Formats: sequence, C-alpha cells, structure tokens
Amino acid sequence: MELELPSHLEVRDQGTSLEIVRRWSGWERIPFTLCAVAVDGFVLYWDTVMDNLGAIDTGGGKPMAVILSLLLTYIALIRWFNRTHIQIDRDKLTIQHKPLPYFGNKTVSASAITQCYAKQIVTTVGTDRGPVTYEVRARTRSGREMKLVGGLESAEQALFIEQAIERYLNIEDAPVKGEMEILGGKQRIQFRAEEGSSFAQVRKKQPAKKKR
Repeated sequence: MELELPSHLEVRDQGTSLEIVRRWSGWERIPFTLCAVAVDGFVLYWDTVMDNLGAIDTGGGKPMAVILSLLLTYIALIRWFNRTHIQIDRDKLTIQHKPLPYFGNKTVSASAITQCYAKQIVTTVGTDRGPVTYEVRARTRSGREMKLVGGLESAEQALFIEQAIERYLNIEDAPVKGEMEILGGKQRIQFRAEEGSSFAQVRKKQPAKKKR
C-alpha cells in the first residue's frame, strides 16, 4: 500500500542512494527550552549577584547548577536544530543525527537486514499512560533485533520509513508480531497482536461520514 509523505519528513533521491531526512519536533522541546532558560537565568544571577554579595558557600551547589544548565541547554538546542538522516544504498544503511552530536548513530550492512517493521512505544509513569512514540526496527540474519530510528511522533512516519527501506533494499514485507500495519490506504492503522496479548485492534480511524 502506497503511503503519502508524512509531515516533518523529506526524501532525497541521490541516484545511487536514497536519503530520508526527519526534522525533529514535538511538544517536549518547549518544556526543555523553558527549563533551560530558567536554569541559565539562575546561574547568571548566581554569578553576577550572589558572588558580589559574598554569599555563603552552598556546598558545591553552584557547579551542579552549571552542569544542569549546560545539559538542559544542549537538549533544547538539539530538539530545535537536529535532523535525523537515514541514508540507504545497496551496501549499507546509515543513521546519523546532526548537526549536533547525539547518540543513536549507526551503520548496518544492507545484506544483514531481513525485515523492517514499525512499532508503537508507550511510556508509563507509575500506573498512568504516558507519551506515545513510534520507532522503526530491523531484524537481521543472525536473529538480532535492533532499533533503527526512535522517537517518531506519528505512526505514518514510522510506516513510511519502514516501507522506503524495504522497497529500496528489495526486502519482501512479512508479518512481525507487535508491528503496525496499514490497512486500506490512509484509513486506518492496525497493530499486529503480540503473542499472548489482545493488542490487535484498530487504533486510528478516519471519522465516519455524516449521514445526510
């Protein structure tokens, strides 16, 4: 089933290779940015006011605040400016996050991949259901399962990337327990049941047409 190009994805046909570029987005960059601004302002206040007043020693609190400030600022920057580049050619599949360094870069031999599939990831906080993201995973000839791309905002992004990789590498699509599958074009997305679960249910549907 042919999928339309989802938002925040760009496809570049480079002749001997195919590149998919994903622009990072998501609501989580807003709180990271606000926290970074707040902590940076606190550290600046500490440097310009507290030190001049000769405040008492806080037992190493300032270095910890500086480290937290740098960490939050870096996370906010990568959320705003980074892109994920998925480069596919006949020999290898390369995943890079840039321009700022970030973990998850990898290169996988194309001949080692036997199947790709998309999966939904549900984060739980205690007993509450948290944010839902999606990832594209690969199964290798040795039986190893690996994550290729994670943190995707929509099922459409994950399914599009899965389909593009399989088509370019001439991999025949096969069912994988726990994967997502597209049914009837853009109308609905189904999650294939994992063993011992009742997860095979339609999770996204287009609204029914109103009767006249």
